[in-house]
Amino acid sequence: MCFSSGFSRKPRPTVSLKVHKAQRLDSTHVLGLVSQMSRLEGVRESLRLAPARPAAWPVWWERYAESRPDYQAPREALAERMLQAGRDARDRLGWTETLPKALCQTRQWKTLRQVFGEHFELTPESIQRPAQPPGAVHHPHDSEAQWSSKSTMAAQDKSSVGYKTQVSETVPTADDPPGAPTDAVITAVVTQPAIGSDKAALPAVEGEWVRVHLPKPEALDVDAGYTSGRELARAEVEGRELIGPVPPAPKRAEPYSAEAFEENIRDRVAVCPAGQPSSPCRRLEEESTSQVSYRFEWNHQRCGVCFLRKRCVGWNQSHRTLLVGEYHEWIQRRRRAMAEPGFKVRMHPRNGIEGSISELKRGYGLGRSRVRGLAKTSLQNDLLAAACPLKRWARRMAWEIERGRPICDGEAPAWTA
Repeated sequence: MCFSSGFSRKPRPTVSLKVHKAQRLDSTHVLGLVSQMSRLEGVRESLRLAPARPAAWPVWWERYAESRPDYQAPREALAERMLQAGRDARDRLGWTETLPKALCQTRQWKTLRQVFGEHFELTPESIQRPAQPPGAVHHPHDSEAQWSSKSTMAAQDKSSVGYKTQVSETVPTADDPPGAPTDAVITAVVTQPAIGSDKAALPAVEGEWVRVHLPKPEALDVDAGYTSGRELARAEVEGRELIGPVPPAPKRAEPYSAEAFEENIRDRVAVCPAGQPSSPCRRLEEESTSQVSYRFEWNHQRCGVCFLRKRCVGWNQSHRTLLVGEYHEWIQRRRRAMAEPGFKVRMHPRNGIEGSISELKRGYGLGRSRVRGLAKTSLQNDLLAAACPLKRWARRMAWEIERGRPICDGEAPAWTA
């Protein structure tokens, strides 16, 4: 692949593009183009936007257009306003059944129907308010913007309403001198719902590489949000590395946890801390989820005379049993690798993606959507991600020229794609 310039018949200068074998991936939240709303405000605004029966216009106009909730009012008064909004939404949706179907398929009607289902449920006695489900509408002007939290620690909780964006880029050249402009190139940007997990987004990022005819990297540096036993096994089968930590094993003193055993799922055998092999294991599969697990057992004769019985077998058990997942072996291997001194050094290249995401946010506005809707926000982020490598490329080329490095018909600069 090369860049070419000029339209003359003279030999045109070209700049070769090297393909780096390693990439890194991380995600960030993107704020939606909406304001924060309480549940009561969201329901009332949905009612205000949806068409109403002409005979009820004076009443509903007074309730939802001219008046505003007073949040200094008693909690009982606000609860009654919420239930009143639920009854009005029920009546308005019932009125839609008398209208032609074409009139009931507008965005406002669909949003009101979704909001009513998320905040209320009909019972013979009254309208009750269940807990708001994940992925609920938080603002009727952008029903696809969802609430999410970045951290699970209460002291560091960062919640937002919007979307999530996955950003992958190549790992820059390691032998560049200090102060050299980065030669990392953004290879994929995937915008997804805010509640989407990083593990589920990994195939979508790989699909973007395929769409632009980029091979999968030989090594992909990620954090713990992308690693799982299934993904580690898939990477091994495909002949590449997924470099990232896995959650640590639960700390238990007694009895011995699964980390103290040596499992070989392929041979259907496990070795306990006392060095005794298990009996032939059984393969179990759940009908609802198709999740596969393996059950290892040791007979009561061996466990009965074992010197580790008190620390391994429960007081109400005759022998030890062990249930592990299908990909437990890969998780065990990664946990052992995490204990090695060189593992943290291998994880250092991943840290650079944090700086790239910060650059996209501060310099290009990735952290906030300028439009509404998932499709438009995705297009916006694609354009921002395309502008960033162009600016990086210009800086890199200027740096190469200042140092007298050849950029045409010879040695190519250390620029990647």
